[in-house]
Amino acid sequence: PLYFKNNLAELMHKEVLLFLDLILVEDRSILELIDADWGVMCYRLAQHYGIKNFRGKKTKSNAAPPWYRVKYTDKTRGGVLTMGKVLTGTSQPKRTSPVHRGKWVLETILGAPPPPPPPEVDNVLKDQTEKGKKLTVPQLLARHRSNPACASCHRRIDPLGMAFENFDPTGRWREKDQGQPIDARGVLIDGAKFNGIAELKTTLIAHKTEFVRCFVEEMLKYALGRKLDFYDEPTVKKIVQAVARDNYKLSRVVIE
Repeated sequence: PLYFKNNLAELMHKEVLLFLDLILVEDRSILELIDADWGVMCYRLAQHYGIKNFRGKKTKSNAAPPWYRVKYTDKTRGGVLTMGKVLTGTSQPKRTSPVHRGKWVLETILGAPPPPPPPEVDNVLKDQTEKGKKLTVPQLLARHRSNPACASCHRRIDPLGMAFENFDPTGRWREKDQGQPIDARGVLIDGAKFNGIAELKTTLIAHKTEFVRCFVEEMLKYALGRKLDFYDEPTVKKIVQAVARDNYKLSRVVIE
């Protein structure tokens, strides 16, 4: 889209790095990666996100902007899930992708990646109309799930991705899509219901053991320089328990 300009991709990348830097330097809880009431922001990015009453300094388009620590008043922002780097990286160029966003949550947050799609699956999202009416992405996916070959996996993926629908392909907040109100409701396999990104964050925090395990496994892979195997399971379990006892601090993950 034409409004994705002014080095926004570079600013979104820096937002992630500065946020993670503070988590590390201040030895904060890794749960804040999912849900935090604070973040880092510059004027151009705040303007793109639509953040109101931002007091940061405006700079020329070719100048490096100053960054500020900000306090969020609601759960619309905060944590990596709502950062532009994640939201754009899990979208198509001109539309959102609940499938990619939901798959990202399963893989990166919950450590439960879905199986690859069958090779014969048809891309029903190419036909975006029905009875002459342009459909929203959730409506397209509902049609996709009517295919039995697709339904089993999409029941896991799509609800997670739907929670992000208030964010357009470039991470801006929106209330409508194709002239229709956004439907960001979802139900997980275990029956947990949520509506929108704020409730999804609450749901993920309620499943924090899965996230901590996923985080520990990725850190352990990095530390060992190899994939994990069945005999690593006792070590992973021990580290997860130690991290929980120490209020999920990042330093505890590293020490263990």
